[in-house]
Amino acid sequence: MALKQITLIWIRIKELERRLITNKLSEKTGLHYLLAHIVVALIFIYLPEFSGYTSEWYYFAEFLVVLIILIITLKTAFSINKERDFLKRAISLSFVIGLRLLIFFTLLHLLYKIIMFIIPVDLFVFFNNFTTGDIPNLLFTFIISLSFYFLLTRAFKRINLDQGEFRASNI
Repeated sequence: MALKQITLIWIRIKELERRLITNKLSEKTGLHYLLAHIVVALIFIYLPEFSGYTSEWYYFAEFLVVLIILIITLKTAFSINKERDFLKRAISLSFVIGLRLLIFFTLLHLLYKIIMFIIPVDLFVFFNNFTTGDIPNLLFTFIISLSFYFLLTRAFKRINLDQGEFRASNI
């Protein structure tokens, strides 16, 4: 018995948007995206806790920043979507966008580490003092959350715009 291929799109957001526009993303694929979300969430939940903050207030502030931006993001995406097949779209798009952001910021962090390894010690101390601590960590979380907001809402706008144009061109 052959295993059935799972057709998740991991990185190519345009291909995912095209499938959502043409309604070619099945409910089963939507389920696979939901399962992927849950697996990733469980991995991060069960990792050892390390907040990186010197005060619990910053950890709480980070939680509030992420929560508020996430609520605004989902409400904006829902209003752009006009209540059509929202869950499948939100789950699949947020998974691909989250994965892309993870790859981008991981590569950016790796580049930062390489640069910090190469530069002279005096410059290293200056940048290290500037980029470590509670405020830069909170700012970095804010930037990642805003990036997610803009990418997800932009994807929803493209899907709804393209879906209208797609239907008009097929009449």
